[in-house]
Amino acid sequence: PQEGLEKADLVMEVRVEGISRYLGVWHSQDVDEIGPVRSARTTDPDLIAALVRPLFSYSGGNAGVLRDLQRSDWFTDVSHDAVPGAYSRSAERSAPQDLMADTRELWDRTPAELALPTPHFTYSPETAGAGVPVRIPVAGFAVAVGSDARFVWDDEVSRWLRFAHGIPHEDTDGRQLGFDNVVVVQVDYVPSAADLQSPEAVSVGSGPAWVFSSGTVAEADWSRPERTAPWRLSTGDGTSVDLLPGTTWMVLTDSDPLALDGTEAARLLDGTEAARLPGDR
Repeated sequence: PQEGLEKADLVMEVRVEGISRYLGVWHSQDVDEIGPVRSARTTDPDLIAALVRPLFSYSGGNAGVLRDLQRSDWFTDVSHDAVPGAYSRSAERSAPQDLMADTRELWDRTPAELALPTPHFTYSPETAGAGVPVRIPVAGFAVAVGSDARFVWDDEVSRWLRFAHGIPHEDTDGRQLGFDNVVVVQVDYVPSAADLQSPEAVSVGSGPAWVFSSGTVAEADWSRPERTAPWRLSTGDGTSVDLLPGTTWMVLTDSDPLALDGTEAARLLDGTEAARLPGDR
């Protein structure tokens, strides 16, 4: 299980070799420890460029990835190599999922002059009404991003709960991860120049998107004209598709999300769906 994702303002899920990785963004909530911290990928620079010099925590990378990062001046390096004293190995975990970071040590590396990041999305407390895109009720959905990710709307907690291979995705305290919004953006994945076996998400450009909030989905288009630009979500006529204020899980996939019917969603919530999902590990 991951430590700290439950307090992330934004989590970006991207595909790597047969599985997915999570890029957590912490801004409005503090957390003592994050991890396990893994290697950087060539997908990362374009994604973090819009955050306006974030503290970027990672654990090394291959030579090509590290060259890309060295050419990037839009983040503060708080990697294991740069701040080794901020990291430790957990005796309760197996390598390589055992490297944890002390965020107090990372925050100490914050530059003296730091600009506020541009919001990644636009937000509104309203999800229905005049001038608001059409939203369709949906009980849950599945999306392929290296691993089998499923999200179900839970009225009791008013959040989208995440399931991995039909099993509740829980943090280290056994709490299932849940977010106010889930944004699915369809991107191209190309072979990374640093490793042809490693997929790289193309996150600059445009494409289809789906915005899930309050048990509904709105179809949209995403656009980012350059790596430093935030994500803009809009309908074909230019109407902005806003998120609810709160936390967001973002999935970068190369396929459409698949809606789950009420029965499937209910089975996931009550724990009976996991046993009948084919091909799960």
